[in-house]
Amino acid sequence: MQLREASIRINELLMPELSVQVGITQWGFDIRNRGESLAFDLRHSQRFTRNVSPAGDTTATLGNRASDPEEFEPVGFWFRWERTSFALDLVALPAVIEGGSPNNDEAFYALDLLYTADSKGSRIGFIVAATDDPGGRSTVFTYGGGVDWRGVESFDIYGEIYFQNGWNNGPAAGVTPVKVGAWAFQVGARYDIASDLKPWVEANLTYFSGDGDAVANGKSSAFLSYENVHGLLILEDMYLGFDWDSNYRAIKISGGIALNAGTKNNLKISTVVGLTQTVKTVRFAGDFTHKLGNEIDLKVAWEMTKQVVIDAGVGFLFGSKVLENSMGGPGAPDAERHTVLFTLGTDLRF
Repeated sequence: MQLREASIRINELLMPELSVQVGITQWGFDIRNRGESLAFDLRHSQRFTRNVSPAGDTTATLGNRASDPEEFEPVGFWFRWERTSFALDLVALPAVIEGGSPNNDEAFYALDLLYTADSKGSRIGFIVAATDDPGGRSTVFTYGGGVDWRGVESFDIYGEIYFQNGWNNGPAAGVTPVKVGAWAFQVGARYDIASDLKPWVEANLTYFSGDGDAVANGKSSAFLSYENVHGLLILEDMYLGFDWDSNYRAIKISGGIALNAGTKNNLKISTVVGLTQTVKTVRFAGDFTHKLGNEIDLKVAWEMTKQVVIDAGVGFLFGSKVLENSMGGPGAPDAERHTVLFTLGTDLRF
């Protein structure tokens, strides 16, 4: 049995602007506020250390990332001071991963500032964060921020960037720490067309640095995060897909409309094309490759009532030498450069 939600929130703590949430917190750093945090969404992410790769990505990488679809229940404190357009968050989560005794917990601490610039929701944000791996044997610092500008009618233009440094030795005790130096960014723009069907188009470039070393050298350039990027069903989704979230570059072009199926705009259809590759080569026996593949997805969400939503999707990944080589290479009878994923589900709201 697993406890999913348990927290207490107190508003107007000592002063009207100050609030605190204690327990399993809902904090996340999402500049666009659309549920796809580039760096920090602990409630919808996986362990921070899993992408440490001092010797670069190899044959085991795809399987390791795709086999860990766990969500965290980070326990701690979230203080927020908020007045008019400013919000300041102080986050202390000493038990992101509960390891028994306190010195075996993965811990996270952050300070962020968000400024809402106008009535359309334009925002600027900055963050400084520190993550301790289980046992507190190493610490990685992350700092950066971004902007989401909506000053032009129908346009949403955004960008954010993060840098990392520190030391990390992965999840095992007795391992010599590696020096971390990594970075990640995304830029993009969305245009909402004025029409009854609410059509929209968006272009995005996402980048996570990777490690290109053939052998371990005490350093790692793979970006570490609690990301929640899931625009592509196969390559990015942590529940159904491969969740490739470091050593990654993707150009994503997407769009959608909202049709009328019983009520106004309750049938939402969207599609995305993702052109992806690894930043540094993935090493297989006799073959080094950047070809992570290209993906085309189609998604449909039908809001039958305010409480019931039926959603379906299909994703097609093709041209992936990383996938083929991870399955044994061109000589293996079952190895393929392409794969298809179908999804069908229901969301119930109470």
